[in-house]
This record gives sequence, C-alpha cells and structure tokens, in this order.
Amino acid sequence: MILTSVLVLLLASVQGVFGQRSAGCGRNPPSSGLKSINVNGQNRQYILQLPNQYDSSRAHMLIFGLHWLSGSMNDVHPNYYGLRNLAGNNAIFIAPNGIDNGWANPGGRDVAFIDAVLNQVRSELCFEETQIFATGFSYGGGMSYALGCARASKFIVHPIFPFFFLLFFFFFFFFFFFFFSPFPPRWRSFFHTIQYKDEGVIPD
Repeated sequence: MILTSVLVLLLASVQGVFGQRSAGCGRNPPSSGLKSINVNGQNRQYILQLPNQYDSSRAHMLIFGLHWLSGSMNDVHPNYYGLRNLAGNNAIFIAPNGIDNGWANPGGRDVAFIDAVLNQVRSELCFEETQIFATGFSYGGGMSYALGCARASKFIVHPIFPFFFLLFFFFFFFFFFFFFSPFPPRWRSFFHTIQYKDEGVIPD
C-alpha cells in the first residue's frame, strides 16, 4: 500500500505542470472537517482535509480517498491510505461517504455526488485541474474505476485492490469449473492428463 501511495504522488509530479488552476485560487478557504451537500434531494457528507500550511495562491493536488465496503469516510480520514504523510503540504484530501457504507452507484448516483463535491470545492480551494486523483480500497477501488470511466477527462484513478480482487475470483472460478463442475469431463481431461503425466501414470 505504501508503494501504491508513492506511485500516486509520482504520477502527480509529472502531470499538468502548466495546467489550469481552479477558480478558488486566491480565495479564503473553508475550514477542514465534516461537510454536507445536497445531491438530487439526498443529503451527502464528506470530510475535507486541507494541508497544515495551505496556501491559496498555490495550486495543490486534489485527492479523493474512497472507503471500502462496510467502511466509511471516517476510516479513510485522516491517513488517506498513507498518502497524507507523503504529500506534506502539497495535497488537499477529500473522504466522501457512500450510502449504506458502499458505492453501488445506481443510475450514476455516486458519480453525481463526486461531481457535486468537486464543483463545490473548485470555487473554494486552489488546486491543479489536471491533478485530481481518486483512489480507494476494494469497493472504493471499484468506485475509482467508475470515476475513471465516467469522468476520464477529470480524474486520474489509482485503485488499490480491485486487480487482486478480480484475480482471486478468476482463479477461484477456474478451479471450481474445471475440477468440481457438473459439466462433461472432457472439458477437464487436458488438465487431468497433465496431472497424471507429472505423477508418472502416463509415460512420456
């Protein structure tokens, strides 16, 4: 996870050196802490964390930390998967809270939530428009994928867990269908032949 955090910050260092700054540059910032926003009639919450030495004249990175299934914004805040300590005063962090402790995103509900948060902080804070990141663990990683697909022009995404999650299920179903499935055994004969050959049952 530490390596992932370092990679996220390295990506930030090579993105958008001369990019567009947000409209909030030069303005008095809101305080860090719990925030609420109404999105399509629903009250949604997130935690905003400014750098200890926030400078409204300097464009920062903006990083969304998305929680896992059954987690919450309070689990991501204040460490943000180890990124906060690595970023120092270079990043603004946001921990959104999913409905029912997840990111089901029916009808794009959660993407609309992130859009609303981004639009709100864009007018209040100073960040680089080409250095907006989303990262998350497990379900939060899946949500970061959703943001990457739906908002590819806005977000740089770095899921922490989904690749290994999908890899696990791929091998699980592979193992189940070829060794325990009710389908015709000819589907599995090749693998059993390899097994018997390795055990010396079938001569070379």
